Amino acid sequence: MGTRCHAQGMLIKICPHIILIEVGMACIYATIRHTSWQEPRGGTVSCSREAIAMLEPRERGGGWLWRHCVCSQQTTSVLVVEGMAEEAPIWLHAVSVVVVAEFHNPSILNKDFLVAEEIVPNDWDVADAISTPAVSVVNYENKISWTVDQQRLQVAKEYDLPFQEYTDTDIQDRAALYAEKLPRVSYVSLGINCKVSIIRENPLQWLKERFLKPGSWDKRLYIMPRFTINLDDKSRLNLNVASGQSSQGKSDQRSSVIVDCNLHYGGPFESVSQIRSIMSQWPNSKKNISAVLNDILGGR
Repeated sequence: MGTRCHAQGMLIKICPHIILIEVGMACIYATIRHTSWQEPRGGTVSCSREAIAMLEPRERGGGWLWRHCVCSQQTTSVLVVEGMAEEAPIWLHAVSVVVVAEFHNPSILNKDFLVAEEIVPNDWDVADAISTPAVSVVNYENKISWTVDQQRLQVAKEYDLPFQEYTDTDIQDRAALYAEKLPRVSYVSLGINCKVSIIRENPLQWLKERFLKPGSWDKRLYIMPRFTINLDDKSRLNLNVASGQSSQGKSDQRSSVIVDCNLHYGGPFESVSQIRSIMSQWPNSKKNISAVLNDILGGR
């Protein structure tokens, strides 16, 4: 069969007209149409031997570029997978909800109030807490924290997972519940915030190449792009982008592009039911944020 080579667990056999890629027990055949064939790189591939089409890109997903091919020396045409380096994931580090009011009463926030009003369950363990007329804080062992000053309520939670896998609405629901327990407070705006990152070997240079026209200023310029997308008359998405360091899972700190996302809703709100409605829309809002992040960062 001519040349044999290994590419991260995939055996590739090359002859003048046919490539045979063995992925586990499955074999994929392809006609060599040009010399720029890229060797597949790792991953689990499920393939079909039934598709018939020309050698053209069709769709991209999961880090693979799928190609169809007609084999000139075979009667059966098959699906061909051209390996692509898997894109780095967009990683979620924290989510917070901020509800701004004309006046909050910080002194009422304490662990007993949150339990008595059934805002949090009584089996949550408190890490530390402080309650004063100016600011009150309750931090839980489960990485959820509550902070109230005279203008803002903030409910925050730490995360360490890919943004695509973030599905819960825990802090959104509890922030709405807090507002519902205090319906006479005048709530003027709210925001849902996310801190995410994506690993880039040289994040500052990557940002320059992605968002700046090359010029003499490149070497001296530190770039921190800011984007604002108006979603409707009362909401907008703000993105602050910078280079820095981040860790994902148990990995050490690595060079990354870091993005602070702020989904802002302007008020004032006529009733707390509007706050509940906004929070209930979070799954769809998260999809919109994810799409914008993918466009800006090129991740998944």
